[in-house]
Amino acid sequence: MKGKLKNLTYTEEETVSVDMLEDLVLALEGLGYNKKEIGKTLEKIDLSKFSSLEDAIKGILKNMRIGE
Repeated sequence: MKGKLKNLTYTEEETVSVDMLEDLVLALEGLGYNKKEIGKTLEKIDLSKFSSLEDAIKGILKNMRIGE
């Protein structure tokens, strides 16, 4: 999984738990999004602003709807 997300980079302020990132990608894939859509969206979002996986999923889904 880590190798598939190698293009995502984060600054020190944007440190994100790898476990949370993996769970997030798996959750979004389970909802039918492909890796390209997920990666493109994750590059635009500051994941450190989310306090939980649930908050991150909600925020990303809102962003994906807006971006469509």
